[in-house]
Amino acid sequence: MNVGRMVKKTAIREPAPRAIEANKKKLPACDGPASMRGVGPTHSMRNVEDRGPQGAYQMVDMGNSASVRLPERTLRKHLQPIRGIALSHAIYAALEVGLIDQIAREPRISVAELALRCGLASQRVRALMFYFQNEGLVEIDPAAHVSLTPAGTELLSVRPWYQLLVGGYSATFGQLSKTLRDQSLYATRDGASVAVGSCGISQFDALPMVRQLLLHLSSPLATLVDIGCGDGSFLGELARDMPGLQAIGIEPDAAAREAFRNTVDELRLTNLISIPGGATDLPDLTPYSTPRCLMTAFVLQEVLEQEGRDFAFPGPTLEVKDGGDK
Repeated sequence: MNVGRMVKKTAIREPAPRAIEANKKKLPACDGPASMRGVGPTHSMRNVEDRGPQGAYQMVDMGNSASVRLPERTLRKHLQPIRGIALSHAIYAALEVGLIDQIAREPRISVAELALRCGLASQRVRALMFYFQNEGLVEIDPAAHVSLTPAGTELLSVRPWYQLLVGGYSATFGQLSKTLRDQSLYATRDGASVAVGSCGISQFDALPMVRQLLLHLSSPLATLVDIGCGDGSFLGELARDMPGLQAIGIEPDAAAREAFRNTVDELRLTNLISIPGGATDLPDLTPYSTPRCLMTAFVLQEVLEQEGRDFAFPGPTLEVKDGGDK
């Protein structure tokens, strides 16, 4: 028997009108989030027959005719993490190819014009916009003009988190099953995306704190060294604040150093340079003027993981035992 053909025939068979009405009365209302309403119990009468009278999916083993019921509420709950993966990647892609920026610049732009401006496939952009509308990020009028909702506009402010966590670490999480099996393995990541995203996030927290700390130094600095400088945008802001300062960025990742060079070109700073190296293999800094100040952010945890505690803390340590004894 051709199983595929049998399934296809079953899927297109419509139930009798009275059976539809009876099933509708027994099904609970769809109380999931707006984005899940497309799979709710009242969405399609064709699907009612597939799920049965109690809003449960029937999973049938065609080999032995065994049947297992899966309540729809359970399925909706456990699909939410997968929904988050899909949505975060869609948002990241839209930010990277310029869709969100273009809509922000031209509210009520047509889908066709939006795709043209961004150099993208029109039909796929259209599908993505309808998906974003379902998620509350854009509004589409009857003439197919697109505008950002307040939630969609906020994406421009949180872009660095998408660059770091989705662009930088999506592949990392995909390697989790392998690295769990072997302590010696380290998952890879997208160094350029990590560099750009982490420096972008630093604009909101680390940069204001560092500016305040530099104001309280006892004497003016000649050289400021950022270990693990990423794309250099964080260090570049400080270099722009203090034109007489020599700002040195040390970065082990080649892709991040390439992003650093782009930052230098964009900011047009002559006092901002990048040199290879890292926290575990600092280059010789004696050619650079003193007094020098070395700073680092979000690097220590990587040194601890890759080199161990003894390397990160070579001096005496303080151990606190149960009960507060030292």
